[in-house]
Amino acid sequence: MRAPADRRKHGMTFDEMLDQVRELLRTRQRVTYQALKLRFGLDDAFVDGLKAELIKAERVAADEDGEVLVWTDDRGLASSVQSLNQTTQDWHSVPQKSPRAARGPLCERGRFRSPPLRKGG
Repeated sequence: MRAPADRRKHGMTFDEMLDQVRELLRTRQRVTYQALKLRFGLDDAFVDGLKAELIKAERVAADEDGEVLVWTDDRGLASSVQSLNQTTQDWHSVPQKSPRAARGPLCERGRFRSPPLRKGG
């Protein structure tokens, strides 16, 4: 019985291999095409397919000098920035005291004002 046409000698479909390579790249940030070929037993056509998917279709990687695949996905960072922006917006929506009230009774126009002196003692 023959294996399906989309399975290679490593026993994974293209999508399974894509998931493996994506995770490796996300973890290591950079990996050479030669290392992918050696690690997973891939041929040039398979590597070209992975490159096209990660670089062009998913836009999570970039090619460096035709030798290195570089992780570029910043969705995690963008999510953190979005969360921070939401927190900032929430903070700004809380009613704030007037600047004078915020300074307290001992300040006037941003300068320290001494408390009134007590008579008799």
